[in-house]
Amino acid sequence: MLNKNSKTTTKAQAQQVYDQNRQAALDAAAHDLRVFPVHVTHDPKKPGKKKAKVLVKSWVKDASTDPVQINSWWDENPSAVPGMPTGDFLVIDLDDRDGKDGSAAYKAMGLDPEDALFTVETPSGGEHLYFENSIGLSISQDNIAPGIDTRGKGGFVFAPGARTVFGEYRIKRGDLNYLQLGCLTAVPQLIFHALTKQKCEKEQSALGECDLDTIRDALNVVPNDLYYGDWIETLMAVHHATGGAEEGLALALAWSAGYDGFSIKEVQSKWRSFGKFEGNSITKKTLFMKAREHGWDDPLALLTDADVEIGETTDLRSAGHGSLDAEARELLGLPPSRLKFLSPTDCETLPTRNYLIKGLLGEGDVAAVIGAPGAGKSLLAPYLGYAIAQGAEVFGCRNRQGGVFYVAAEDSHGMRARVQALRGQYGDADAFRLVEGVSDLLSENSEDLKALLIAVEDRRPVLIVIDTLAIAFPGLEENEAKAMGRVVAVARSLTRWGAAVVLVHHDTKAGDGLPRGHSILNGALDLSLHLKRNGKVVCVRPTKNRNGSTDQQLAFRVDTVQMGNDDDGEPVLTAICVEEHATELQKTGKPLARSKRVALEILTDLLRWQSSVSEDEWRAACIADPKFSAAETDNGKRKTFREARVDLADRELIALRDRGFVLTENDHGAQPEDDHEIL
Repeated sequence: MLNKNSKTTTKAQAQQVYDQNRQAALDAAAHDLRVFPVHVTHDPKKPGKKKAKVLVKSWVKDASTDPVQINSWWDENPSAVPGMPTGDFLVIDLDDRDGKDGSAAYKAMGLDPEDALFTVETPSGGEHLYFENSIGLSISQDNIAPGIDTRGKGGFVFAPGARTVFGEYRIKRGDLNYLQLGCLTAVPQLIFHALTKQKCEKEQSALGECDLDTIRDALNVVPNDLYYGDWIETLMAVHHATGGAEEGLALALAWSAGYDGFSIKEVQSKWRSFGKFEGNSITKKTLFMKAREHGWDDPLALLTDADVEIGETTDLRSAGHGSLDAEARELLGLPPSRLKFLSPTDCETLPTRNYLIKGLLGEGDVAAVIGAPGAGKSLLAPYLGYAIAQGAEVFGCRNRQGGVFYVAAEDSHGMRARVQALRGQYGDADAFRLVEGVSDLLSENSEDLKALLIAVEDRRPVLIVIDTLAIAFPGLEENEAKAMGRVVAVARSLTRWGAAVVLVHHDTKAGDGLPRGHSILNGALDLSLHLKRNGKVVCVRPTKNRNGSTDQQLAFRVDTVQMGNDDDGEPVLTAICVEEHATELQKTGKPLARSKRVALEILTDLLRWQSSVSEDEWRAACIADPKFSAAETDNGKRKTFREARVDLADRELIALRDRGFVLTENDHGAQPEDDHEIL
């Protein structure tokens, strides 16, 4: 009877472990973390060590977040333990066994394990420290210090919550949301240098000389909707792989055909230019690495379904390919396409980062529009978004047209009226979307953030505006580093597919142009626009600008437009942002009246086609423009013109030269240069 109960208890305990591992796999998948099944046993030849057999042949490619697939795997292998590829993050493993104390060694290096925002306690009493791995650091084995290993690209760890024959992997700090949102700190510099010092200096790929079919197969798995810089980099890699041959150009053209804004002439022009540069760090290795990252099943896949020992003395890079020599495996284990060593020539050839608003906002930036309450933040932000959705210039700056998400967390009803006013003033903008229903991006399991991330991945906007930070992150302790770090992490997660994110936020009480709260926010910003209101005119000053100068003079006027009448027949008004000439504000402190502003705009347009404009021509154009004057007679309009001409001259915005009028050199509305840039 005792033996029967003992067997029943053992069976129940085993089932509990099986259920725990299945749930750990499903929990990871629910946070967009890919998993695969691993069979783990004691190694009879090495007491205290694990022996693992990967149960999915191409686990690097086939690891999944699909709950149906995961349940199918565990139905077939109930005792499996969930493994999790570490390519997207780096895990520093601090072992505490066999006389090695990884934690003590880590601290002796001057490093603090608590700097990692997400950590897992291992069964041996050690710790897994999770760090971001955007540059693709690889795996190591005891080459940093005794008891300190790493798992990066090409490796895996057991998922948090998993249980092996040695015990459980318990979350010690943070939660799975930190991995899903990329809320991880950078790898410590000492560890970074230790992992990169062995980087192979050879330029020849381990694949050696390859035929055109191999290049075509690799290229076809690389997405052709990459950022512009990655697109150019891929073309350069194909050029190197094919020696610049016409067959290579044909491959490049066929692959690029699906790229947004595809131009045969541009591809041909870029292809010809690549031949001028020798010794470029972008080689055919880059193409093959890109292809492997997107699941290319090349003949040198890193691992097979062979038994893989993941104990303390095994390097995963050496597993599964006895036919390869050690030098080739080392080359494949390192990420040559992630770490780039650019010569001055390389820097000249590679394209600059794409802009959204030239000289102000770039692709993937995190920016802020800040100012005191009532300064006009929620007038300027939708105006900028609307202009990008239309592809219209703003403040004399070009922009790149694209989809816009305007997240109206505060006063969405009022924002509807402002968007309606923008439509009435500037016409429709099909790419502009007002997003309602977002009220909490702060919570660790924010459903709003999950829904927003799904929408961003699906629709790929180029700009996301969060209005306002305080309302979208309710209960935020703004002066705490961890809390403001969450804001930065959420903003960065939204840039994952290339969008810029603009946060609408208050400035400090001192009005010094800094965003309110912990300095971690200001440090993370690529652009900060500080608004200061003087009556109906708002001056906009870039207090931080990684894309251009902070000396730019921007200004807008707060106008009101009628949206109809209410039930009592009284007009319904809403505010709208109207650009103002910053030069005249700088000189006089007073904005231009409407007639004078229109006169200046008409003169600017006329000067696009001639060096100067006669007074008669300018006057006739003003009288013919219905926006210039409300006077009913031509004599009244002529009088308005004379007043405008005198005032503009007094402000030194115009000058009389060669019997005609020109704009002064310091006016922001001066005649533009010829536009030779390809947009």
